[in-house]
Amino acid sequence: MPARGLLLALFVIALCALGAARPAVGGDGIPSCGGQGLSLADLGEKALEKLPWDVKIVRANLSAERPVAIAACYLMQQDLLVVTREGLVYCMSRRDFTPRWVSALKWQLDALPSEGPLHYTFLMKATDGASWVQAFRKRSGAEETGFPARLGFASSSGVTNNGSRVWIGSLGSPRNNRTVESVSLVNGRPGWGWRTCGLLWASPVVDPSGNSLVIAGEDGTVTSLPTGAEAPSETNWSVKLTGAVTATPVVTPEHVLVGAQDGTLRCIELASGEILWLHGLDSPLRRSSLWVLGRMGTVTRSTGVEGAPEVQVKAYTGIAFARNRDTLFAYDLSRGGALFQDAAGRRPICMHGRWVVTLDEHKRLAFRDAKSDYEVKGKVDLSMFDLIPSNSTDGAIFGCTHDGGLVVAIPTP
Repeated sequence: MPARGLLLALFVIALCALGAARPAVGGDGIPSCGGQGLSLADLGEKALEKLPWDVKIVRANLSAERPVAIAACYLMQQDLLVVTREGLVYCMSRRDFTPRWVSALKWQLDALPSEGPLHYTFLMKATDGASWVQAFRKRSGAEETGFPARLGFASSSGVTNNGSRVWIGSLGSPRNNRTVESVSLVNGRPGWGWRTCGLLWASPVVDPSGNSLVIAGEDGTVTSLPTGAEAPSETNWSVKLTGAVTATPVVTPEHVLVGAQDGTLRCIELASGEILWLHGLDSPLRRSSLWVLGRMGTVTRSTGVEGAPEVQVKAYTGIAFARNRDTLFAYDLSRGGALFQDAAGRRPICMHGRWVVTLDEHKRLAFRDAKSDYEVKGKVDLSMFDLIPSNSTDGAIFGCTHDGGLVVAIPTP
C-alpha cells in the first residue's frame, strides 16, 4: 500500500477505534482510564457539558493506534485541519470528525494555512531558509500539479488564495521589487505581482467572493486589488491610514477590519473603501489581534426616503474584536458601537444565540449575555486543552490535546 494510503487507513482506524478507546465506567459511576484516572480529553468533555446551552459532544482520538503529537489545529469552513509535529496534515469534518484525508507537508509550516474554494494552501520554510508553498485539493487531499512550489523570493507574510492563484507578501528578489507575488494554482508557476510603498508584514486576504485582494502595508496604506488573470492596471481603492499595519486585516463579504500600530481600529466598506467607523485603542495593534464573529442574515433598513416603509435586505452582521497589549475590545460590526471591554480576555471563541464567548490567558471561557449588556454570567475552565481554536461562524467549541485527543461541543436545537 502506498505510504499516503497507509496513513489514511491508520487515520480511519484510529477514529473508528474511538468507541473501544473511551474509558470504562467503574462501579462508582466514575470513568476510569486503565487505573490512571481521567484523560485530558475526558476532563475536557466534562467541562464542555457545562455550557449554558444544550450540546452534543463528539470525540476523536488520533492516537488510538499509534502516538500522535499535535502541533496546531485550524477551523476551516467545513473541515478541521490538524497538523502534527512530524508535518502530517489530518483533515476531518468539523461536524462529526469524519476522516477525509491525510497528507504530509514537505517542510516546516511557517504561517496559518489559507482556504480557497478548491484548495488548502500552506506556506513553509525549508532548512536552507527558502520559502515554499504547498497546495492540497480540499476534497481529496491530493497535492496539486506543480506543488510544492519553491518561491523565488523571501516571504514577508502568510498566504491567501482563491480558485486560481495564491498570494504571498514578498521581501523582493533580484529580478523585481514587488511586495506581493502570486503563484498559479494550475501549475505552480509564478503569476502577477504588485508593488506597494511599504512592505507587507500583514498577510494579504482574498474576500469571500474571491474577486478582491486586500493588502495592508507597513506604510499604513490599505489597498483593494482585482484578482483577475492579469496584473491589474489600477486598484479598486486605496486608503491611507496614520499608522503602520502589521496585523492581518479581517475581510467579510462587506467589511475590512484593520488595526494599526497607532492604536486605531477602522472598519472599511469592502465595496468602496469608505471608512465606516473608527476607534482609538490607546496602544498598538500588532499581528493576530483582530477577529470578526458574524454571518449573513436578513436585516431591516430604511430606504432613505421620508415616509417610505423600511425594507428587508441581506447583510453581514456580527461583532468586531481587537486586542491591544492590555484589553480585548468588542464593537458592533455594522455601526461601530462599543459593546464591552475585557482586560482579562485574550480573544473571542464563538457566538451562539444571546451568548458571546471569550477566552482568557488561563484558558477559561467567559460567557457574556447580550441581553444583559454582555455581563459575564458564567465561566468554564478549559485548561486541559492545549489548543482551542476561535470559531467565527457558529457556536461549536473545539478543544485539542497535545496527545491527539479532539473534542467538540456542538449546539443542539
